[in-house]
Amino acid sequence: MGQLLSHPIEEKQLDYKTHAKLSYSVGAMQGYRMSMEDAHNVRINEDETIAVFGVFDGHGGKQCAEYLAEHLPKYIFRQLIRKRSKSRNRSHNNDYTHSHKHQHLHQHQHQQQHNNSNSNSQQRAQLLNGEVLRLLKHSFFKTDHELSNYDNFINCGSTGTILVIIDNKLYVANTGDSRCIISTSAGAAKSLSYDQKPNIMGERVRIENSNGYIVNGRINEILALSRAFGDFKFKIPYLTATNNNYIIDNIKRQVEERDKERSNKKAQQQQQEEEKEGRNDPQPQGSSTSSSLSKHKVQKDRQSLGSHEYIHIPPESFQVTVEPDILIFDMNEQPTPEFIVMACDGIWDCFKNDQLVKLIRDKLVLGWKLNKIVEYILNDSLTMANNYTGIGFDNMTLIIIALHLDGRVAENIDEWYAHMIEKIEKEKGLR
Repeated sequence: MGQLLSHPIEEKQLDYKTHAKLSYSVGAMQGYRMSMEDAHNVRINEDETIAVFGVFDGHGGKQCAEYLAEHLPKYIFRQLIRKRSKSRNRSHNNDYTHSHKHQHLHQHQHQQQHNNSNSNSQQRAQLLNGEVLRLLKHSFFKTDHELSNYDNFINCGSTGTILVIIDNKLYVANTGDSRCIISTSAGAAKSLSYDQKPNIMGERVRIENSNGYIVNGRINEILALSRAFGDFKFKIPYLTATNNNYIIDNIKRQVEERDKERSNKKAQQQQQEEEKEGRNDPQPQGSSTSSSLSKHKVQKDRQSLGSHEYIHIPPESFQVTVEPDILIFDMNEQPTPEFIVMACDGIWDCFKNDQLVKLIRDKLVLGWKLNKIVEYILNDSLTMANNYTGIGFDNMTLIIIALHLDGRVAENIDEWYAHMIEKIEKEKGLR
């Protein structure tokens, strides 16, 4: 747990923003820790079609988390704005050409045109999903590689959870054990991320294949996370030839499968672009989805390696990798959810997912605003400090996001509050 203060620092960093399509409140508190190692950031464009939220829980120092909060959401946000602009220009040109080309079609041909339009919309949605997924993965590896260039980041690390809201879709990229959940239209808690711990089978296999071991839930008896930014002592990009041959062969197989999959995806994407735009010229290659370390290939000769030789492994196969798990939640396909909660593990140590959703809804029905609820949760978590269980002593960061995106439930935050009160009162039989 590390050194703790005898009395907590209860000063809070609170922020409350209301927008036409979504509103949010952020709260952060140092608590009993010697320093504040949590960080967060929020980016929303002017027309509120793109939003990026990030929470980061540092360890071994605050440097990594602060760097991530400053750079990662900003980079993702700018890339999404750029991609959206290019997509709109391409769509406008296609629609203009399509309109002039088919202005004299008969009725049955117009129906076929409508069907083709729906098909194109689905293809564009799939293309957007692929672009966002590649961007999120690439940005995680890119930022982690940037951290490796700073000497003062060598011994620290951080979790990272990014939420992207675009076209009524949620994209959650997670590395570590910070967490994102959503309260569905039925008021139930649904996980949008999953904690990455060494004892999870898939994580254990990767750790042991890269010559690591796990004791008491910690990698090499040190780190309790299986994925993180920083922590470069667990990111050695090679194995010596004296390692088990099975490990080396397995790493080689993983790299070959990864390269084959990437090649197939690029070919499919290029074919889709050619069919969509009616062109056969080759498309420019996208940027790599990993840091320069991923350029290392398995350099194993067909002959046996000597005891002085070694094999390079990709960053996806490090003992501690930064590769994020990414989940997509499409709000277009179901009733509008109520709200989203993002938080570092200082909060999740004190509350289970359903407990926190219930607490927030119980306060909403009393007429509380998001900022008051956030402050209450921080204070409540602090009261749970217990030397026996160890909970309640960590830094605490929490974001609650009210969803009134499309006007199906509410046109603004005030209508959303009124809707939530009416809805919960009906559930409780008060109306």
